[in-house]
Amino acid sequence: MFTIIFYLFLVIGICLFVVAIKKSSLKLYIVGGLLFYIVSFLGSFSIGLYILVFTFILWTLAIVKFFKLLEKPYHQLTYSLIAIPIWLLSITFIDDYWLFYPFAILTF
Repeated sequence: MFTIIFYLFLVIGICLFVVAIKKSSLKLYIVGGLLFYIVSFLGSFSIGLYILVFTFILWTLAIVKFFKLLEKPYHQLTYSLIAIPIWLLSITFIDDYWLFYPFAILTF
């Protein structure tokens, strides 16, 4: 059952990722990042940490969009490339428990 949910959310997340990049919408960045965060948790035993890069990219773009720093289309690429080293440092130095802490709160 979790496999079906994983692949369903993954396909929806990829579609949201593409639409969010094309439309440069703050809401789509946030929702897409949240969806990829759930997908990365569901796939945490295999490829979850690698899928987490899309969450970092979308949430970085959301923060940048919120502060109105996305003025030109190439700024999306610049800030996306900034998000990748942040993701790499987090999966290297931060434990999975803390990366997925909201899900740890839900399990008593």
